[in-house]
Amino acid sequence: MGAQIRADLWGYISPGIPRIAAEYAYRDASLLHTKNGIYEEMFVAAIISATFVLKDVYEVVEVGLSAVSRKSRLAEAIRETID
Repeated sequence: MGAQIRADLWGYISPGIPRIAAEYAYRDASLLHTKNGIYEEMFVAAIISATFVLKDVYEVVEVGLSAVSRKSRLAEAIRETID
């Protein structure tokens, strides 16, 4: 869980701007976490931000995935779940 628990703040203060939400999440998470710990917070912040402007859940997830490394275990697990 780690940094992910703080992700909602960044999504809420950046409604409709997932890139900024993910950037804030990165700055926060990178203080104490690495790799997937950081990516999880970035993903969640981006999807919360995206839900202000998107209605399709798959589009929202794609926005979240665009905020993290495609080669990360997190991205691989999410893509495998979707497929």
